[in-house]
Amino acid sequence: MTNLIVVRHGYSESNKKDLFVGHGNVNLTEQGHQQAELTAKYLDSVKIDVIYSSDLDRAIQTAEHTAIRKNLPINKNPNLREIYAGDWEFKAYKDILRDEPEVFSLWKTDVVSSYCTGGETFIELQTRVYNEIEKLCKLNDGKTIAVFSHGSSIRSFIAKAMDLDRIETNNLEFPANSSVSSLIYENGKFTLVEYSKCDFMGDVSTTLVI
Repeated sequence: MTNLIVVRHGYSESNKKDLFVGHGNVNLTEQGHQQAELTAKYLDSVKIDVIYSSDLDRAIQTAEHTAIRKNLPINKNPNLREIYAGDWEFKAYKDILRDEPEVFSLWKTDVVSSYCTGGETFIELQTRVYNEIEKLCKLNDGKTIAVFSHGSSIRSFIAKAMDLDRIETNNLEFPANSSVSSLIYENGKFTLVEYSKCDFMGDVSTTLVI
């Protein structure tokens, strides 16, 4: 059995500017660092053996707050990245909606069928992230691991881990910035304990609104 903690990165510069950023690199805002520190304090009571993070700066910067408090190294992993956004990288949501209304509407209403023009599909993202996290869980049997990743990555992973259908996946909210989701992996199956816990952040908490 592996205990899995999944954390979304804190509020980033792209979140602040309403930009669609996938593999692009952006930093956390000051508020994002506040969130990450509150998450690290929340995890003080959790014994964590290994920390993994997407190799993108906003995820690493979030993970650093927990890594410092736990005195653990951060294992950077490109397979934990956000969706590759292709032509949408660093474009404002409003501009994508203006330029590609039909394609962007899929992202908002039928995410399972969605894709970023010139980038990854939702299913490609889901397969990449799920397979990597399952591999890490198998590698760390008997331990507790923390994975720091991204909104769409975590949402897609949770949907597959819980075997959600298309409607349930579409209705699954994006995890809040720096929120904590907890799962147990045992006998090839994930069990969700908690999703997108963020109440410990109080007024500092932020969520994605498109």
